[in-house]
Amino acid sequence: MFLARFWGRHLNDFRKHQATLKKVLDSPSVLISTPQRVVNLLVSEHPDAKNIVNILRETLGLLLVDEAHRAGAPSYRRILEELLPKDRQVSVVGLTATPFRMEYLESNQVLGTEQLKSVFGRLIEPTETLRDNVRDTLVERRVLAEPRFEDIETHVKLRAPEIPPDHDFSFEEYEHIDNVLATHADSSARRLKILEAIIDLARDPMNSILYFGPRVRDAECMAYLLRERRIPAGVVSGQTRDETRRVLIERFRRNEIRVLCNCEVLTTGFDAPKVTHIVMARPTVSQVLYEQIVGRGLRGPKFGGTETCTILDCVDEFSGKSKPKLGYTRFREVWRKQRRAS
Repeated sequence: MFLARFWGRHLNDFRKHQATLKKVLDSPSVLISTPQRVVNLLVSEHPDAKNIVNILRETLGLLLVDEAHRAGAPSYRRILEELLPKDRQVSVVGLTATPFRMEYLESNQVLGTEQLKSVFGRLIEPTETLRDNVRDTLVERRVLAEPRFEDIETHVKLRAPEIPPDHDFSFEEYEHIDNVLATHADSSARRLKILEAIIDLARDPMNSILYFGPRVRDAECMAYLLRERRIPAGVVSGQTRDETRRVLIERFRRNEIRVLCNCEVLTTGFDAPKVTHIVMARPTVSQVLYEQIVGRGLRGPKFGGTETCTILDCVDEFSGKSKPKLGYTRFREVWRKQRRAS
């Protein structure tokens, strides 16, 4: 099988196989890419790019979308509209642990999920094997760890963009709110409050702590403050070399690093089952993003993980007229409702 990696430095794969790509793709092959890279390919005027797009349209047999809850966004819809061939049917399959988009349409929560339905046709749920309350069933079966929630009162005031009442926000608008909150949250006063709250946990050699900061600088500063107190801590960011990142993550998995700090890098596609604590220092209005982050610590014993995972949410104060509903409040509400229903 031919595996073509089409992102970042791996663009050389396409250059290398340009001459034989058509022949190679006649046999079973897999192309792995990112939405941004595929969109760039679609809009490019370069002859090689147009040739690659034409070859993909001719040979595409299955489009597999990871993190499929994002498929209603403009970039994904453009890919589906422009890359799929018009003259034949291609199967489109989405994979996600959060199969809803309701948070982006507060006044019409059904419509957000309907957008995903228009892309994928139907939702396949394991209700026959896992019953209606999937989370509880997976905790009972020790596939998921049980989350335990604690608050860190930061006493720091954040300022959110003014939010009109009953406004249906787009994905981009929610990202803008998160960015504004993250900018205000990256402060020395807030970091020291969080450090004070987690220092005893970080000193316990039985604990394995993932720290999600609002900005890269915050994650770097937190790792420094912990190391200054002789606590084994590391930090990874988008600028960390691949080999260095692999070493740091392996050391974290072996508990040689007790606290691994990051900003966005370890949100998805990262697995360290023995995580005992998640420190959510990054404010977000997205329930989906919040679920993805805390999911890094919810591997249960059947997956080599823990019985429970403690999630420490930073509770900030807000100045100005707008006080957004943050992802952790949404997540806790869903968890409590499912518990009552069961």
